[in-house]
Amino acid sequence: MPLDLSFLETCSEKVQNKIRNIIDQGELDAYIKDLYPEIHNISTDKALFAYAQEIRKKYMRKAPPAHKVVFDDGDDNVYNGLGDNINELILTDNGHKIKNVIRISSLFKSAPLELFHMVLVHELAHLKERDHSKNFFRLCQHMDDDYEQHEFDLHLFLISKGY
Repeated sequence: MPLDLSFLETCSEKVQNKIRNIIDQGELDAYIKDLYPEIHNISTDKALFAYAQEIRKKYMRKAPPAHKVVFDDGDDNVYNGLGDNINELILTDNGHKIKNVIRISSLFKSAPLELFHMVLVHELAHLKERDHSKNFFRLCQHMDDDYEQHEFDLHLFLISKGY
């Protein structure tokens, strides 16, 4: 399967050539490690939930809460999504309740901190803005000052991991 480099189309020719050369030389993994040397230490669902709550409380106090934030240990098909924000119907003693559930691909257990943070911010923003609208991306940018750069670098990270 050929690499999907369509995300490079918005970049200057200089940037496109630089990235293609890095990929062709097999140096992409080293390039990502140079850009993002710090790997986060969040590996449990409990730690992930606590980290998500910190972000939500800091930037989105009035947004609906995330009732559950977990790593998705599914098949890691990143083309189906790096994360997911769903309303889950939960049966309780008092009847049915709808809860906001965020799932983050387990691929991000060993990701650079900034890229992990970007994916989580993206999913948290869906608590307030369901669609990928201008307001959605404005909120993402508010929670992650370098959101657009991290989103670009996320593509490179995924390619370096074979996706």
